[in-house]
Amino acid sequence: MSIQISSSIPLMVEKKLTEMVKPPKHIPSHDTLSLSTLDNDPYNEVIYKACYVFKGRNVVDDDNQPEYLVREALSVLLGYYYPLSGTLKRRETDRKLQLSCGSDGGGVAFTVATADAELHTLKYLENIDSDTALKFLPELQVDKDGYPPFALQVTNFKCGGFILGVAMSHAMCDGYGEGHIMCALTELAGGKKKPTVTPVWERERLVVRPEENDKAPFVPGGDIAASPDLPTDDWVIEKINIRAESIRKLKETTLKECDFSNETVTTFEVIGAYL
Repeated sequence: MSIQISSSIPLMVEKKLTEMVKPPKHIPSHDTLSLSTLDNDPYNEVIYKACYVFKGRNVVDDDNQPEYLVREALSVLLGYYYPLSGTLKRRETDRKLQLSCGSDGGGVAFTVATADAELHTLKYLENIDSDTALKFLPELQVDKDGYPPFALQVTNFKCGGFILGVAMSHAMCDGYGEGHIMCALTELAGGKKKPTVTPVWERERLVVRPEENDKAPFVPGGDIAASPDLPTDDWVIEKINIRAESIRKLKETTLKECDFSNETVTTFEVIGAYL
């Protein structure tokens, strides 16, 4: 049973402007950047999207408006995360992904939109239906002729709040990496001159070199599991509140039982294993 809630009021979202935001300075000129073996898995070449909801503040200065702060922060961010302004495309020869950077045509699509509602009327997107959520997300899709890996949209509301919509290629970045990117963007929008954590690429070090006579695993088509119920949007959302003390005990128990005395485990790892 789905618990998604449809918007009960007419909602108009007007996308007013889309521009290509570029780094503030010349970025390293590379013909292509290598992606890792895992990045090249076709199942990872999908676009995932997320909404970040911010309540309104009493701000009248144009320089403190969300779209201005995010746009300026994005430009600075691209000086460090310059691959986000490149273009992803698979080579014709071996179908491997390549990321082209440093061309004048690069940049990140940045969209500004307005909504004729207040955020509280949408319950701050709590359990909102996907059709409504998509209004606050930038348009981005995989294209065999090449496509940008990253896009942003700021949607302003009457109450002064806004939604920051993110679209990202999973081949380019997983959820953990996207978290670093959004933390860096937040820091820069808040006035920092550079992000606390600066990235490195070096994905060429994570490319598997096939041994002689290696063959790709064969999976018979008839053995692939299929379900008549998929695809579907009728998902069940489950909320689980795990207290910090419980997480600490889980980590201690895991380290003790598995004899990981010289190792550390992250919160994500221990909760994922527990669930």
